[in-house]
Order: sequence, then C-alpha cells, then structure tokens
Amino acid sequence: MSHFTKTTNGALAFDADSVSTWVGIWLVMANTPADRIVSLITKAINENLDKPEQLARLLVLVARLRDIRNGGQGRRSESMTALMTALPLINDTRVIEVMLDLWATHYGRWDDLNDIRDGIEKMTFPLVTREMKMFILDFIYQKWADTIKSNVFSKETIGAWKYFPNEKTNCATRVKIGQLLFPTITQDTVWHGIEVTERSPLHMKWHRVLKSVRFLLKTNRMKIQMVESFLCSDNADKIDPGKVPGIARKVLSRALENKASLRSKKGDVERTSNPKRVKCAENFRDHAQQVIEARQAHQQKMDELRSQLASSNLSVEAKALLQTQIEEETKKFEETAPKVHGGDTVFVHDLVQQYYNEGCRAVNPMIEAQFGAIMDGMKLLAENNILVVPDTSGSMTSNRGVPRNVATGLSATFASSLPKALRHKCISFSSRPSVFDLSKINGGNPTLFDYIKYFDAHSIIENTNIRSTIDLISQLMAGQDFKLDMILFITDTQFDGITTERNFTAGEYCKLKLPGTLVGFWNVNGVYTETLPAEPSENGVIMVSGFNAKMLEGILDTVKAASEISFEDLKAQREAARRAFEENRLQEMHRLQEEQRRAEEERQLNTYQMMLDFCEGKFSYPIRQKLSAVDSGIFAEYNFVEPSSEDV
Repeated sequence: MSHFTKTTNGALAFDADSVSTWVGIWLVMANTPADRIVSLITKAINENLDKPEQLARLLVLVARLRDIRNGGQGRRSESMTALMTALPLINDTRVIEVMLDLWATHYGRWDDLNDIRDGIEKMTFPLVTREMKMFILDFIYQKWADTIKSNVFSKETIGAWKYFPNEKTNCATRVKIGQLLFPTITQDTVWHGIEVTERSPLHMKWHRVLKSVRFLLKTNRMKIQMVESFLCSDNADKIDPGKVPGIARKVLSRALENKASLRSKKGDVERTSNPKRVKCAENFRDHAQQVIEARQAHQQKMDELRSQLASSNLSVEAKALLQTQIEEETKKFEETAPKVHGGDTVFVHDLVQQYYNEGCRAVNPMIEAQFGAIMDGMKLLAENNILVVPDTSGSMTSNRGVPRNVATGLSATFASSLPKALRHKCISFSSRPSVFDLSKINGGNPTLFDYIKYFDAHSIIENTNIRSTIDLISQLMAGQDFKLDMILFITDTQFDGITTERNFTAGEYCKLKLPGTLVGFWNVNGVYTETLPAEPSENGVIMVSGFNAKMLEGILDTVKAASEISFEDLKAQREAARRAFEENRLQEMHRLQEEQRRAEEERQLNTYQMMLDFCEGKFSYPIRQKLSAVDSGIFAEYNFVEPSSEDV
C-alpha cells in the first residue's frame, strides 16, 4: 500500500487499489464460505507484512467481526476463521498471545478459547503449523490455570470459571489445566480398586486431579452466584431479577417464570408447585412490569421536554436550560430506574423467536423488559430521523425464518425509539409497499408482541419492488416539515432491479428521489452474495451485513460525525434562498444554494469510510495498546498513545 489519504469525514484511508480487499473484509457476512474469508485475510496480510499500522487495523477489523459488547458484529465463526488465518501469517508469538488474551477477556469470551483449541485439534485451521499448534495450546492451558489460581472474580475472569472445559467432552484439556493447577498430584496407579495401566482411560489415570478440579470449581462457582446454582439448590426465591445476565434470562426464562419446558408441549402450565419457584416467578413478573412502566414514563417525559425544545419562541438561555433538564432526567433514569440486563448480549431477533416458540399467544412482560433494555442501549436513535424499511418478501422466511425475525425485531426497535413524528411507523418493502403504522395500538405504546402480530397480518409474500418503495417514501416525505437523516433498508438484498431509462443502483435511485438523505442497506439474511445494492465507495450510501443492536450504534456514530450541518441550518439557508429569489437576487440565491450543496457533501459518507472509522476509536485501543508494548518482531517500533479527552 502507498501513503495514507484522508476521507471526507477525516478518517485515514488507503489507496484505491486496496479498497476492495479492505471493504471485502468488512462485508464478510454470516455463513460466508471459509475459503473466501481466508483468501481476503491472506491478501490483506501479505500486502502489509512490513506495515504495522495496517496490520493493527486489520486485527481491529477481525475483532469487530466478533465482539458484540463493544460495538462489533457477533459473527463468532467467521471472526475465528479470520483470526486463525491472520495469526499464522503474521507468525509472531507475542501477537498470538495479545490476541488470544483479548479474545478471552475483552472482545470475545473464554468459551472462544475452547473453540479455538477444538478447531486446532481437528485441523480446521490449515495455516496453523504443528509448532504453532503446540504454542497456542500451551498458552491456553497456562492462561486458564493462571487465571483460576489468581482467585480473582472480575468481568474479565468470571468466564474462566463459567466456561472451564467440560470433563465429559474435553477431558484431556481439563487434565492438562488440572496438572498446572495441582502440580504435586501425580498420575494415579489405582482407580476404585482397579489397577491403572497405560491402556486405562484418561479419567482413570488422573482421577485425583479431576476430583480436585471439580471441588475447586464447585466451591468458587458459588461465589459468582450463577443463576443455575440458585435453581439447583432450591433457592430460586433469592434470585435478584435485576442482576440476572441477559443470556441466562433468555435461556432460563421458562424456569424463571415457573412454566413447563417447551419440550414438554404442555403450554404455559405451572412447572412446579414449589413455593420458592412460585415466588421466583412472581418476583420476575413484578420486576418486568416495573421496568416497562418506568421506561414508558421516561419516554413520555422526554417527549414533553423535546417538544418544548423544538419551539421557535424560546430564547438561547431557555433552550440551554431545557437541554440540561433532558440530560439530568436521562441520567436519573439510567441510575435509578429498575433495569434488566441483556441490552448488549441478547439479539432482538432472539426475542422475536422466543415469542414464536411460545406460540405468540400473549404479551410476555419478561420479553418486553429485555426489549426495552435493547432500546435503552440505543440512545442515538432519539436524536436521528431514520425511517426503517423492513423487507417482507418471501425470501426473508428462509434460514428457519431468521431474516424475518431480524427485520421484525429491528423494525420494532428502531421505530419505537424514534422521535414522535416517525415513532411506530415504517414502510413495508415488497411488491406493493405501504406504510406500517402502529402508533394507535395499545394506547400509542405497541409492544414487541404487537409488532410481530401486525407484521404477520400485513406482510406480503411476493417479489420485492424497491423502485415503488422508494417512490412511496418520496411521496410520504413531500408534505413533511422535517427531513430524514437516513433511510434504512433491512433486507436480504435479493430485490428486483431498478427499471428506468438508465440502470440505477438502488442507492443511486434513492438519492435521486430523496437528495441529501443518507441511505443504508442492512443485509440480515446471513448468506454471502456478490450482488450489492450500491458500490462500497458510493457517497451517501452505506452497507452493512450481519446483525446486532451494537452495529446500529456504530452506524449512527459515523453518521453523526459526518454531519457537519444541522437541519435547522439547512432550513434557514433554504428560507434565505427563497427570499433571495423573490427579491430577484439571483446571485445571492446561487451562492446560498452552493453553500447548502457543499454542506450536504460534507455529511456524505460511504461503506468504505464507515469501515475505516470502525478501525479507529476506543474499540481499537486495547489492541493498539498491547501491540505497542510488543518489543520485538513486526511491532517492535509500533507506538500508540491513547488520545486524551481533549484530543478526541
């Protein structure tokens, strides 16, 4: 690669010859063939083996594929393929240590180390040599043993206890770590009165080590108060609903609600008459209802304050006072309102599937409380006018209905979080597009359950006409007194082409009909396709693939950073241009229009620029800091200093 250049929103970019490879890495979708991922990563690594800054960026992108807690995409399988392609090619043991350490404690979870170990032993990663295999396995064993021996319980270490290799399925790994934990225990010679020989199974040879590991885990797992421990020890009534992790709440929801397992096919009958289980269910229902009511009250308060803030008669001081009040109310809500965990670990499409699993019979307060937690993590939505366009065509029911679930769930999330003028509205994306308006349902507070039922009743299983959809949006916005910041298509990108006098891409046609509005295409199908709705470098159009709530924050952060002019400024310029025209001051009108055009250009971005932004910022700091500490090899001269708050 040649020297860096600058993109329009200030991000460092690479020369045009290498854009396709880097964009390709970012656009890697769920279920992308492993050989394509290997090919993309290999090309990028080989081009940059002597350029530590570019290698650091590449490793950040690989981490972005994995991490869902800090703004990544949650593509566990694809990110592992990418990581275990990059590390052998870089071939630096210090870099391997850095990335595996971060994979367990920051960007992924400890269970990823089990998957990496399993993949290496099954030779899933062909670039890993025998020597590197032994190094990686030894590192994993030692890291696990050191963490357990430290007896520290923190966000970074709890996973070491929770995901410790299972004795039945990973006995050899458990023994290896156990030997490091208990180095004085030697191999057994007798097992329950039976003589142990070389042919004896591993669990017989190291019976005392395995027994010591079991006791150590049982003793210390109680300290981290796992939900399963409370349920198994008949202490369900002591579980605090506000402290249950999001994944545990989702997986154990039937047990926590004291309902029969779905496998039993008994429906919503009581699981047990145990008074402690009954009390647990009551606690969770009451807490969920409190969460829902607190969130609705907060949203109503925010609507009132923002409505006052929008008044044109307010003084500068009054607006500043209202803005301060909004910030204080938000802080108060975040600190004192009852909450549930799961906004950063549970996908909204999982909640939709949970409703389908239960037969979509009635509103479930526990599911709705988690749905609210997801929306609470997306505060930027309330500051942006984004119209959601969910695909409701037949192809979205493929892959066991996952694309449909994602489109429904994300539409409910986005539409429920938007300013009042757009709240609970979206455009159906099919052969006969129409406005989906749920704003009158349930007193103006439709639930996720309401969205599911509405979409099921109104979806059209036919082909997809994107031109008609864009035309409908254009007509809808013609009479509005506000401007859209973005139109977001949630689709599998398998829609009909644009048929006009010339061949438009979907992105080009959308910009033609709605100038100045950013366009986003979110491919949620999870199947790789060479067909794209726009070029990755096309200004004003961004494309992302895969799905989770944190990805939206990344998009909105980038849009916000790229927006150099407010809508109020644009309206003022348009009004000034109108007056200038009426007064025959054509020269002044042209000048103002040119300023407006340039301002719009400044807020344009594209998929490539967004991908580059995702290599920057706080997400990248852990990788850059640890690589900066490497004093040998490729990164010996690499230096990174975290920017101060004044520099950001």
